[in-house]
Amino acid sequence: MTGSSGQLGYEWSQWLINRNLTFLSPTSTELNLSDPDRVDLYLTKTKPTFIINCAAYTKVDLAEDEIQLADTINHRAVSRVAIYSKNQQVPVIHYSTDYVFNGNVLDGSKYPNGYPIEAQGNPTGVYGETKLKGETALIRNGGDFLVIRVAWLSGRHGNNFVKTMLRLSENMDEIRVVSDQLGSPTFASDVVEVTTKLLEKKISGIRHVSSRELISWADFAAEIMKISHRDTTIKRISSNEYPTKAKRPLYSKLDCTQTESDIGEEMPDWRESLTKLLAEI
Repeated sequence: MTGSSGQLGYEWSQWLINRNLTFLSPTSTELNLSDPDRVDLYLTKTKPTFIINCAAYTKVDLAEDEIQLADTINHRAVSRVAIYSKNQQVPVIHYSTDYVFNGNVLDGSKYPNGYPIEAQGNPTGVYGETKLKGETALIRNGGDFLVIRVAWLSGRHGNNFVKTMLRLSENMDEIRVVSDQLGSPTFASDVVEVTTKLLEKKISGIRHVSSRELISWADFAAEIMKISHRDTTIKRISSNEYPTKAKRPLYSKLDCTQTESDIGEEMPDWRESLTKLLAEI
């Protein structure tokens, strides 16, 4: 398993440990994804029989400058994993992102239930472009893969929006948060749980995992303050008032209908998952 220090990697590690399952969790020194040749060497040496790829270059703004590094980790390294998977007949779980889509307002009207899994990828930034190329590498190699796209990810380990809001609320009476970027949060523990259910059903291909309901980042922040009993006010602003180097999607909801059909359950309610996360952190 790659990316054990991240949000999804940590949850997977806990899931595997709790079930007394043996797994490899290489450090960045042991498996340097910025060097695809070393990816080959590591896979050849350790001979994994199942791969969970939670690692990624996720610095959305910095990726606009570190194009080669982002592409190497999110695309070229994944290509090597895809080749190994096909040649050795080893299944791969790979996590991707809503940033593979364009995220414009018109898509919100076109896909009111969220982007379906078959929607054409059309990213606007380097991060999304490299993640889409990683997906394509897995698909083209034709191995046994399950790509799961998530959006607005938060978990008990690592950095995320929930933790940022809690930290800022310690010293600020008011936090400015954009209200014109719409989507739905995803929680790391929910992702692992849904992924295991998809595996039990022997599902392959691309699937979406997120929460129900369409909200803004400001809505999300306000609920964080409410549940955690913070007095900090959330001031709603436009994206134009909070410029970033990389363009952020104005619409990034993922349609999870196919996933719900596969596992026979609805996606989690984001408020319930947020309440659980806040209790844990």
